[in-house]
Amino acid sequence: MYYHRQLERKIIEVSKEYACITLYGARQTGKSTMIRNLFPEYEYVTMDSSKERILATDDPDLFLSAHDMPLIIDEIQKAPGLMESIKERIDEVKLKRVNEGTPVTLMYILTGSNTHEIREKASETLAGRTALIEVNSLSECEKLKKEGNEFVPDIEVLKRKQSGLVAKNRYEVFDEIFLGGMPEYWTLRPNRDTFFESYIATYLEKDVSRMINVGRMDDFRKFMRIVALRTSQQLDYTEIGNAVGIDARTAKNWISILESSGIVMILQPYANNLSKRIIKSPKIYFMDTGLCAFLCGWTDPKI
Repeated sequence: MYYHRQLERKIIEVSKEYACITLYGARQTGKSTMIRNLFPEYEYVTMDSSKERILATDDPDLFLSAHDMPLIIDEIQKAPGLMESIKERIDEVKLKRVNEGTPVTLMYILTGSNTHEIREKASETLAGRTALIEVNSLSECEKLKKEGNEFVPDIEVLKRKQSGLVAKNRYEVFDEIFLGGMPEYWTLRPNRDTFFESYIATYLEKDVSRMINVGRMDDFRKFMRIVALRTSQQLDYTEIGNAVGIDARTAKNWISILESSGIVMILQPYANNLSKRIIKSPKIYFMDTGLCAFLCGWTDPKI
C-alpha cells in the first residue's frame, strides 16, 4: 500500500521550474518510493550499487553519459563529486535552450540520507539550479490518507484541520507514538525488533562509520539510547557525555552527527527578549517516535 505524501504537490510544481530536485532526509522516510511513484518513467540508479558508485566517483562525466535523462540518482551523498558534473550538464543544456528559445525541463532528481552534507553540497554546487526539499516520516494527515498542505503554524489553519479528525483516547495516541511514522514500518508492520535493529545497524554501518572511529560504534549505539531517553528535554552536552562516558565536546560532535542524518532536530529557544533567547538552552527531539521508543526500551505501548 502506498501512502501519498503532502510534498508530492510541491515536488510536481518545482519540477516545472527547476532542472534538478534534491530530496534529503533520514533513512526510511520514503524519499525513493515517493519519487519513483511520481516519476515512474525516469531512469533510476542508486549509489548503493558498488559498480555504479565506482564509475560515478572515478569518472562522473562517463557515468552521466551512460544514463538517460531525466535521471533519478539515489544516495547521492556517496558520490558527492557527481554534483559538479551535474552542474556542468545543466549549464550546457540551459545555454542551448536559451539559444533555441525553449525552457529547461527537469533533468535530475537527487536523493540522499545525510541531511547536512547533501544540503550544504547542493546549496554550494547547484545554487540556482536545484530545489531543496526535506522529507520526514509520515504526518498524521498522511497516515489517515487525508489531503492537506504542509504544516503551517497558523491557529485558524490548525483548527480547520482538527475539525476533520476523530478524537483518540490516550491508548490510541500511545500506539501511534510507539509505531512512529516510517512508511515501510507503518505499512507492512514487520517484526518491530528486527526492523529497528536493522535500521540502526544500517545507519551505523553506512552513515556513522564514515564520521567516527569504527571502534567506537558500541559507544555511539549507547549514546543514541541515552539521547532517546532525553527527547523533548533541554540539551545538556555535559550531562549526556557523563551518562555515556565521553566528554562534552565529543557529545556535541555526536549530536551533530545525529542531526545531520535527520535522526534528531535541535529546537532553538524562543523569547521576545533576544538576550534571553541566547541564554536559554535548546531542546532535542527525535524525528521519529517509533525509533525513539525502541531505543528507550519501550516494548508495549500500553505500559
